[in-house]
Parts: sequence; structure tokens; C-alpha cells
Amino acid sequence: MSISSSQTRPPRTVLWPLPLVILGAIAPLPSFASSHSNPPPVITGINPTSVVMAEFNGDGRIDLAVANYGGYGPPYNGSVSVFLGRGDGTFGAATDYPTGDASWELRAADLNGDGKVDLVVANYGADGPTKGSVSVLLSNGDGTFQQSLNYRAGIACSATAIADFDGDGVPDLAVADWDSAAVSILHGNGDGTFGARSVLPVNSVPKELATQDFNHDGRPDLVVANYGDSTVSVLIATGTGFQPKVDYVVGPDPTAVVAADLDHDGNADIAASRVLEGGISILFGNGDGRFGRRETIPGPWTNTWEMTSGDVNGDGNLDLITANSVGTTTVYLGDGVGGFTSQSYCAGSEPMSASVGDINGDGQMDLAVACNGGNPGVVAVLLGDGSGAYGDTTCVEPEDRYAALGLSPNPSHGAFVVGFSLQHDGPVNITVYDVRGRKVAVTGESIYEAGSHSVQMDVSSWNVKSRAGVYFVRLVSREATTMQKLVIIQ
Repeated sequence: MSISSSQTRPPRTVLWPLPLVILGAIAPLPSFASSHSNPPPVITGINPTSVVMAEFNGDGRIDLAVANYGGYGPPYNGSVSVFLGRGDGTFGAATDYPTGDASWELRAADLNGDGKVDLVVANYGADGPTKGSVSVLLSNGDGTFQQSLNYRAGIACSATAIADFDGDGVPDLAVADWDSAAVSILHGNGDGTFGARSVLPVNSVPKELATQDFNHDGRPDLVVANYGDSTVSVLIATGTGFQPKVDYVVGPDPTAVVAADLDHDGNADIAASRVLEGGISILFGNGDGRFGRRETIPGPWTNTWEMTSGDVNGDGNLDLITANSVGTTTVYLGDGVGGFTSQSYCAGSEPMSASVGDINGDGQMDLAVACNGGNPGVVAVLLGDGSGAYGDTTCVEPEDRYAALGLSPNPSHGAFVVGFSLQHDGPVNITVYDVRGRKVAVTGESIYEAGSHSVQMDVSSWNVKSRAGVYFVRLVSREATTMQKLVIIQ
């Protein structure tokens, strides 16, 4: 069933945020000028999509693990890069571990009860040899990991959550399957391996998962952000499975979700991103597994991709942090009663994911932000000052950067213009791909003079079943290869 709050709801606008990016070899994208003193970015693999902080080698310092989507494919040859922290805000060289096809979201937890932090990554690729899988990397305790083991969990896996869902004292995995409107539960064996799989139906295009005890029965429940519609699905655990889902309206196309007590009433609440509208929707828990009051927290338009939580200013209230494709991370400072104030900070080119922790050992909460918009990708380290602030709030592109590729209008109802600039005469080829990496349109190679140009395109001529959705427009010239996301709405 579907439940909508009696609170005022935002206008019903069809939005298409970008939950997936597929980038090939691209020229360096615009950097963002900043006067704030942060360590240099951490160089990671191709197309980083997710970052977690944890302590992997027992030295008491924060380390990083980053999921890398991989190159343009299929196959995408995903990987996880591990960086051991020095305790001063910087990190050592990467150790890379092959994972599955198009690695997407990363989680860290002790999966086999040995006291060491292991890693799990959801693999989005639906066409490669490890399609629809999760990769598990068990820790050796010295900062290294064993070779990944892959487990089938659907068609195109987009997110995981880790908890003991069946009450046997062993961690299990919940895995969102983007393509089949379902969540799979992989039941843990206790030794870091996983066996039986059960499948739970949810709504269209489950993008993100979170787990909390919503009804105080001591069992971890699930909430799923359904990118394909305007809902989150709540699944209450029974100890042997889950009750049928209950859907709550949160606003069009949610891509990120956090479950936590946001108002200090002892009940777990749900926060879901509002993506292209900006801001966050909060569903306040009743403590019995149901949710009543819904509030909309204002925020800038940022195209949020992922969200996390933590107390970044030390006031005892939980704050929310989003990674936004427009080059920023937004910090929503909580007031302890369910209200938030927001401020965005410069992070880098196309942030995908953020993680919170004390990177440099000064007792303040810092941010690590995985930025996808370059080759190779980077993780930006934003050092906190204890107030919840993270440096510059105005991001400026270098003045001498030419506009390699622009799309207008974007979002579009079908017709749009591809704009680009060349510094020298030469050939240009424009190709459009869908979110699975399949070609849907090609302009063919043409010769252009130095200067600015525009090409008219229209989705009506593309080889697609449904026109609405997210696409990627790729421009290849002798000067650069670059790509921009395109949103087509009904």
C-alpha cells in the first residue's frame, strides 16, 4: 500500500536525477578554486563512485577505501582502492583490488567476527561476467585484503546494507537490484561467506538502502529509496523474514536515504534526498514501524547522488551530508528537534559520495568526497574546524578553461543543443549512451573550425523504448574526450 502524509507536499514535478555515471577517458574537467587549506586530493582509480572511512591496519588512524566504477565498457572492470592514513590528513599509495563489473557502492563492516573491518561493494554492471553481483573482500588486518568473492544478487546491484536480518547472530547483506524492483537478502554463514538468497519486492528502481530498528523490537529493519517513483519502501523484519513493504511518499525520484533518530525522541526517522528540487524530505518515525509527519528541509539545487550522517559540529545533534554532482557537498546542520540549516562547500568535479570521520586526529570531523569527473578520479579531503564548516562556499572555474561540452536545455523534453568549443580545427564525433552503456545515437564524424559550435539533437530519432531517462552525451575531438549527463523528462 501507499501512504502519503497530510503535510504540505511539493509540486508533482517529474525529475530525473543521475544515480549512475559512465565515463570514458576524459580530459581534466574544471577544477574549483579554493583558499581553504586542505590536503591535496587523493588520486584513485577510474570513475570513483563511493568512499568509506575505517581503520584497516590497527594503527588507530583513519584509512580510506574507494569503489571505482571502471573504464568505459562493458565490461567495466571495477575495483576497490585502499589508502592507509598517515594521521595528518594525507594517505599512502593505493593498493587496488579487482572486484566486479561496474563497482558502485561500498560498505565496511566485520563480516566474519574476527574483529577486522571487511568490505562489500555492489556491482552495477548488467552485461559483464560478474553482472548483478556483490564483491566481498575480507581483511587480513594489516591493511590488505583477500581476493574478492562475488555473489549473485540480482541484475544490476546499486546498494547494500549490512545487519543480522535473520537473528542468527551473523551479519547478512541486503542488496538493492536496480533492474528488478527488488531487494535480495544474502544470508551470512559467519565466516565471511554468504549462502541462501531471499528476494523482497519493492518499488521501481531501488537505488539506496539504510537499516535501523524502526519498531523497537531489537531487529534491524530496512528502508529503500525508489528512484523510479516518489517513494521509500519500509520493510519491517520479523526475525525470519520481512513483512510486506509499506510505501511512503517523499518526493520525485529519491536517490539517497539515511535512517537515524533526527529529533532525539528515541525513534528512528528517515531522510531522503529531493535531488533536482533541492533539499531533503524527513519522515518522522512513530516508534512502531510506521511514519507520520513529513517535513521538507530547504536546500540548494545540487543534484544529490548520495547522503550520509554524522555530528560534524560536536553539538550532540545528528547532521546530514550530501555529495552533489554540481561540484559541492552540502552540510545540513541538525538542531536536535528535526530542523536543519544547509550550506554547500566546494568539493571537486562531480562528487558521488561522502564519508565522515576524523582524518587528521585533531578531534574534529572531516569529510572525504569521491569525485567522479576526471581521469583518474580523486577523493577530496575537506578538513573540519569543529563548527561544521568546510572551506569555500563559492566554487569558481579557472578563467582560461574553454567550454568543452554543454547541453541546453538540460533537463529537456526531447530536443536539445550540444554546444562545444575547439581551440583548433579538427574532427568531432558525438555519441549518446543510455545508463547501461548502450549506444542510442551517433552523429558521425564532422570537421569543425576552431571556435564555438552547436549541434541540434532530438530523442525522437533515438533507438530507445522509453524516451524519458538519463543519458550520457560523449564528444570526441583531437583536443579532448569528454562527457556530460543529459536528463530527458516526459
